Amino acid sequence: MTMLSSHSSRTRFITVGIKILAGVALASNLFIGALLYANLQSSDTVERKVNEVLTIKDDLSANLRAAIVSLQEEFLALPDFFHVDPKENIIQAINKDFQVTDRQELRGREAYSHLFDRSERRDLANGGFIIKAESDRLSVSTGFFGQDGSFSESIERMTLASGDPGADSEKLRTLIEAAEKEAAAGNSLRRKVDELNAKVA
Repeated sequence: MTMLSSHSSRTRFITVGIKILAGVALASNLFIGALLYANLQSSDTVERKVNEVLTIKDDLSANLRAAIVSLQEEFLALPDFFHVDPKENIIQAINKDFQVTDRQELRGREAYSHLFDRSERRDLANGGFIIKAESDRLSVSTGFFGQDGSFSESIERMTLASGDPGADSEKLRTLIEAAEKEAAAGNSLRRKVDELNAKVA
């Protein structure tokens, strides 16, 4: 009876010990599992934040590159912005200050050579304006040029309303000279911009 009781006690002790070990093992596994889960969650959070930061960085880089390209294009376009066409400015000024009563396009040298002497034809071919003040009318003529800047052997002749062609011709000459000086100043500025472009390129 005593031996049976002793054996039963040892069995219960072993059973309790196994249960305790099993409980400790289970708790440890649960704790380790919780740590692993927390670690994975933290890793996912960190990875997500890193990806967000990288996305923001890429967006900023793309926006910065686009802004730089846009600024560069605008800067390279400055010469065109500052380009001054003196002839266009002069014609606009004439239209503003005088009434144009007739406008003729004379094509070919034979169409206008009899109207001007050699010096005047040379001035027309060089982009100048020829003013003619007659007793009853005032006219101004200028040549047409191609995109390459070459004289096209054609001219435009404008007849202007005038009660005093002599006095108005002086007014017209002053207007043209002022516009040419303004254009020259603009072209000087354009050359400076071209030089700056060459340094930046």
